[in-house]
Amino acid sequence: MASRLSKLVHDLPKVDLHRHLEGSIRPKTLLEIAKQNKIALPTYNLDKLISFITISKPKPNLKEFVKPLEIAVRCFCSEEAIERVTYETIEDAYKDNVRYLELGFSFAFVASKHNLPLCAVLDSLLGGIKLAERKLPVKVALIVGFSPLWEEHNWPSPDEIFEVVSSYKDKAIVGIGLCSELKDGTPLFVARKDVWRNFIEISRRAKDEGLFIHAGEVGKAECVKAAIEDLHADRIGHGINVIQDRKILELVLERRIPLENCLTSNVMSGAVSSITKHPFKRLYNMGAIVTLNTDDPSLCQITLTSEFMLAMNIFQLSLADIKKIVINGVSASFLSHQEKEQIAKSVVP
Repeated sequence: MASRLSKLVHDLPKVDLHRHLEGSIRPKTLLEIAKQNKIALPTYNLDKLISFITISKPKPNLKEFVKPLEIAVRCFCSEEAIERVTYETIEDAYKDNVRYLELGFSFAFVASKHNLPLCAVLDSLLGGIKLAERKLPVKVALIVGFSPLWEEHNWPSPDEIFEVVSSYKDKAIVGIGLCSELKDGTPLFVARKDVWRNFIEISRRAKDEGLFIHAGEVGKAECVKAAIEDLHADRIGHGINVIQDRKILELVLERRIPLENCLTSNVMSGAVSSITKHPFKRLYNMGAIVTLNTDDPSLCQITLTSEFMLAMNIFQLSLADIKKIVINGVSASFLSHQEKEQIAKSVVP
């Protein structure tokens, strides 16, 4: 029975609105690229490498959770490598019957780390997307990440990034992701009002150019409130902390702001103490627009199908519930109205 249900969920056309390219790299690909480009790795034994770049038990915080990605991003060393990783990430999603995928990527970080021009990185990403869309029945969009930490890392500034993004907005880029928290957990709008004002201006310009705003991914509920009211976010990354503040939860419910829940990732990053403590079911029962996504499938060793099966097993969801959550994802996507209808009809004929 379980295997039959798993097949039904696998065969269901799905959308993944929250998947980071950096957390989607095949270990074998990382190893091959490293060998080809003489890149240092902690080991060149595949099985041992997997233990370095994946997570098998919860970490105490987000900082520890993302540490393996410091190794994984070493493979974004050339335009060819970026295109390959992008294509394979999409191919892996397609094999899980994901029909629409939104990839988040901090391309300015990668450009700086490997001394690549911003445009070269984007062109490589787009090359991988175009190849995948030609070969597979899948639609892919990019959400470009903006960090408030550019000064200390000598990355391109948010304004520099936006100028490049703006010139590519009709080439698969549908939105921008704005971080509302500093690495020490301090809300950006509290600690760096100048940077926050800049983000507000960038979000306004993005909206004017038809780009969507993805924000509030990390931080407490107040970061979600700031993302909605100051940045006019169309969707909230994760969003589980809204459960901690009644007024902010009401704001999310009233404005029908979709939440991008990522179950396993939230447990592994320490955002929740256990899967049974995850507020997903409570948010779902309240009528929030919850969606299920992978976040970092390679890092967490999951698929979108396994996340839906986890939700069914832990929260006693039916297949009808799963279809509703998939439709939530379709509705919350940055697809056109016509494209949304096409996918929705394949989920609920």
